[in-house]
Amino acid sequence: MKADFIKKVGFIKKTGSIVKKEAIMKAGFLMKRRWGTVLQMILLLLVMTACSGKQNQETESTWPESMENYEVEISDTSGAQAGEGEEAARQETPEPDPGFTVSDAEAVIPYEGGDFRKSVFCTGADMLYLYGTKPDETPFLGYMRQEDTQFQEASLEMPEDMRAAYMTADRSGNCHIMWISVEAADVNGVTQYRRTFEKVRITEVDRNGELKADADLSEVFRTEEIRPAYTCFAVDREGSYYLASRQEIIKCSGEGELQGRIPCDGILQALGCGRSGDIYCIYATDDGRELLGRVEQGEEGFRAVSCGVVLPSADALYLDMAAGADAELLLYNKAGGVYAYDGSAGALEQRIVPEEMPVSGMKAEACGFLGDGRLCLLTRENNTSVFYYVPAGRKSGEGGK
Repeated sequence: MKADFIKKVGFIKKTGSIVKKEAIMKAGFLMKRRWGTVLQMILLLLVMTACSGKQNQETESTWPESMENYEVEISDTSGAQAGEGEEAARQETPEPDPGFTVSDAEAVIPYEGGDFRKSVFCTGADMLYLYGTKPDETPFLGYMRQEDTQFQEASLEMPEDMRAAYMTADRSGNCHIMWISVEAADVNGVTQYRRTFEKVRITEVDRNGELKADADLSEVFRTEEIRPAYTCFAVDREGSYYLASRQEIIKCSGEGELQGRIPCDGILQALGCGRSGDIYCIYATDDGRELLGRVEQGEEGFRAVSCGVVLPSADALYLDMAAGADAELLLYNKAGGVYAYDGSAGALEQRIVPEEMPVSGMKAEACGFLGDGRLCLLTRENNTSVFYYVPAGRKSGEGGK
């Protein structure tokens, strides 16, 4: 499968957005049928008027006006039904994100920069970010555009007693990094770092590696009840942050103030922001199922509620969940492949099965979705880091399930 993938990367091709027209054409057909009905009524009235012999000047002057009103009324009704047809089409196949175009360009990019060891990785828009260490154990934060061959080092002064624990990127391609204080400890002769949570910060870095914002969240973590879970870090369009702590989603402002503790009916496993701007989560229930949930506001405040979707069981966690170019949400599982969620219809569709992946899930060291719908996988081959770009958007000419 990898050989087939590499063969297909002889050139890069891009496709335009997909617009499904079946429902619109159907609506147009309905309008034509209604216009035919109106014409039949007009002919019938003309015949009746001629036969009765009661036609007069007043009728001749008012009849066209009354029929014009009637035709407008029918036209409005047909227009409403056409709108309903268009809405149905949008629900079946979401319109591409205004800022992104679905790409089916497969690519395999060997890394040409210096060697590194990855700690945290994320993607967003057309950007890749990586926090790790160089061969001399010096930490660094790197950034690069999609399909580039080398990370640029961000001009960010990283605190010595803190480590980057989580990263996420927004739809503009800016990176948000959560730093947590650590202390060194000797474990069997090996220096390891333990998180203390005495200090917690989130910094925002722009697409050029420059510091854009910085927020202190230390007060939020003063209580031991709040501890972030693995891969559970998201940012919404307004710049608010969402962290998962067991069965709660912790919402903080961009300035670091606690905005709420959102309950969930299971153990949280992942967080992400959909194309609509809604915040989604994956949580496990007591009976072993993994459900897709969404943060919604009810009478008693915000709560993470089920979307009615039970995720396919797999031998791995869902590692990334992000907005798609043609779907409300894309999800990646190392053992299960790539899935797409249509927020309107509530349907889950498998876009890529594991056998179609160019990289075995267990060999993927890092992953993330790009704005054009491609899944970016980082792996190691022959002692070299390699980036695979795998199309996960629906290609031109493809319909829904």
